[in-house]
This record gives sequence, structure tokens and C-alpha cells, in this order.
Amino acid sequence: MDDRYTDLNSTLYVFVIIISDKKEYVHSLKNFSKNSHTGEFLCNEISQVLNNVSSEKFCAIVSDHAANIILAKKLIADQYPYILPMHCIAHHINLLTNDIMKLNWTSKIIMECKKVVKFFKKSHTAGELLREKIAKNPVKGGGLKQYIITRWTISFDCADSIFRCQIGIQNVSKYLCIFN
Repeated sequence: MDDRYTDLNSTLYVFVIIISDKKEYVHSLKNFSKNSHTGEFLCNEISQVLNNVSSEKFCAIVSDHAANIILAKKLIADQYPYILPMHCIAHHINLLTNDIMKLNWTSKIIMECKKVVKFFKKSHTAGELLREKIAKNPVKGGGLKQYIITRWTISFDCADSIFRCQIGIQNVSKYLCIFN
């Protein structure tokens, strides 16, 4: 129910409610930049949302695993025993993926993948030749995908796109005599 987003100037909390048919609704967006983000403070804010909607309609609270939000969820679970405090699996996968990407061998692979993608994105000739090869022999999933650090699945997408476009990359490389 509670996700936290932080930018350089403010700390925003968005309270999202997911109903039984899996539709998502933004209940509220709050700027807590001037507040101390204690477990008790967050518990009070979550309680306001629960009471505004009707606490009986909730079965779980999902969030990251920061210590203050864990305490807030525990306090909520104490007040409302039928509401489960749950960790966000996507957040855990993101943390795990980021840790894996910091390993030497994975960061080297991504660095090399970024070089290949950058070359084809910057070189008009090579990029156009690759697009032509892909158009003649369609590649499932499309062309090359750039690595963007803020998206945790993009490491796979970037490396996979090079693998999928491998034949086209090899043909263009032979034609241009690159990557020898």
C-alpha cells in the first residue's frame, strides 16, 4: 500500500490501493520532506488512509523493507490483526539484481554490451545496416536495447538484444570490418 519515492528535494509517499479485481487507485500522494519518517509517524499516516477508506476493506500493506516502514507495518498489524504486513517482492528483486550487477564479471559484460549498442546507435551507417538486416530477417523482440541504470530489467534486455541480433551484428561487422 505504501511506496516511497525520493528525489533530490523532497520525499514523497504515494498510497496506492489495489482492489480484488487488481485495479490500482492512487489514494493520495504526500510530501513528507519536513517530517521525521519514524515508524510511529508512518503508522499514523497509514492509519489515516485505512480509516478514510475503511480498515475492514484491507487485507495487506505492501512496502519496501526500510526499518521505519517495518515498524509502521508492525504497529498497523497490532492495531488491525487482519491486515498482513508484506514485503514488496519487486523491491527485493530490484535490490538483488542491483547487487548482482555490481559483481566484476557482470559489470564487465554490461560494459561490453553498452559499447556494442552505443556503436550501432551512434554510427548512422552501421545502425542503418543493422536495421536493414533486422528488417530482412525479423528478430523477435526488435533491435538493440540500450542500458538504462534506473531500470533493473534492462541489464537482461540489453544483453539479450545483442544475442538476438547477433547474426545481423556479425554481418554488419564483416561488411564494415569492425569488431575484429
